[in-house]
Amino acid sequence: MNTTHDDLPGPMMPHLLQRLRSKLRNSDLSLHALAEFIKPHQTLSARVMALANSSLYSRANAATSMQQALQRIGLEQAARL
Repeated sequence: MNTTHDDLPGPMMPHLLQRLRSKLRNSDLSLHALAEFIKPHQTLSARVMALANSSLYSRANAATSMQQALQRIGLEQAARL
C-alpha cells in the first residue's frame, strides 16, 4: 500500500506550508530544529507521523517521536507534505 497525500490526516493551512517551506530552504536546518517546528502543529505532526508509520516507511517498530519520523521519511519527503 502506498500512502498518498489523500491518505494523510487533515488539510494543510497555506501559511503553515509557507513557513515550513521557508525552513526547509535553510541548508543549516537540523532534524531537531524541524521536529521542534512541527510538533506544536497538530495536523502537520499527524501527517508526518502517519507517513513515517505507513507501510512505505515503517519498520519493525513504529516511530514514536517526531525526530524518528523525520529520520525515516527524510527532509525531501517532509518538504512534499
